[in-house]
Amino acid sequence: MTNYSVFKDIIDDYITIEDITLNQFSERIDISSSSLYDWINLGRLPSINFIVKVADFFNLSVDYLLGLREDAHFLTSKTTATFIERINILRSKNGISKYKLAIKVNIGNSAVSKWDSGKYPKIETLIAIANFFSCSIDYLIGRED
Repeated sequence: MTNYSVFKDIIDDYITIEDITLNQFSERIDISSSSLYDWINLGRLPSINFIVKVADFFNLSVDYLLGLREDAHFLTSKTTATFIERINILRSKNGISKYKLAIKVNIGNSAVSKWDSGKYPKIETLIAIANFFSCSIDYLIGRED
């Protein structure tokens, strides 16, 4: 099962259980219905910001929503660490440069440079980084310690 299908199944289950429409769900998670329809109709994962909204709404781990772990729960971070802070901690701890990380997770240097300005990588890149450092996406984006 793909990351997209796990994510979509969780939302579909919620909508079915609550007997609500996609429009009502979009209102509950405070996103535009057009954004919700776009990712559902395009059959791919939305941005990490959207996924975090869904994870926060359900109080679930991002990793669980993406089918990367079976445990739905996570421990909320006691700090307000950002993605770039977490990635720099991991790089420092593992003695790896931005350039080497880009090679290891198969992305361009320009993508890595954008992280310093607060931009998140694509979901696929976050998954690759989490796998490379053996950590959760929730840890990478500062949702858990």
